[in-house]
Amino acid sequence: MKRTYIIILTVGLAFGLSISELFAQGDNGQGHFLVFGCTNCHGNQGEGTALGPSVAVGALSVDEFIAYVRQPTGSMPMYPADILSDTMIQQIYAFVTPDMQQQSAIGRVDIGEQVFRNKGCYQCHANEGQGGAQGPRLGPNPISFPRFSWYVRNPNGGMPPYTDIVLSDQDLADIYSFLEVRLEPPSLSDIPMLSL
Repeated sequence: MKRTYIIILTVGLAFGLSISELFAQGDNGQGHFLVFGCTNCHGNQGEGTALGPSVAVGALSVDEFIAYVRQPTGSMPMYPADILSDTMIQQIYAFVTPDMQQQSAIGRVDIGEQVFRNKGCYQCHANEGQGGAQGPRLGPNPISFPRFSWYVRNPNGGMPPYTDIVLSDQDLADIYSFLEVRLEPPSLSDIPMLSL
């Protein structure tokens, strides 16, 4: 497949077409991801490598993803609109963003708290999901349920994957409901000992 795209790219450029014109007709995020060299740093499916982070977890909205491609940080090259159109970036985003399940089970807050503790989530994410030294904040205001559930099943970094044998879809819905109702911490000005 990679060879096919290289041949198409070479022939198209030989006839004076820009890369953007060459691929504008097709709805092929995977092809764009390959041709523009994204696989070199982010892996074949966007899973990440030693050179670049995973882009497959859906951590950014499509608008944030486009903005980052236009103005990246670190060693990633910038891709202006005349090289990589917004439509092409949206197609790449569709390719690397996994099909994420919608929440079908109704979460139970009290059970979610028990599962959160029994499965050891608190060990990295702290008792209320507020985050700690080993894991990020999960609540209040957690990421969307589809992204949450996908990441729990397909994490990167030091988090182990939780298959449906370990955590059922109902367990995930329960944990998510527990995280949704976590209270915002008080502001510093509302804590008497800190207003000295």
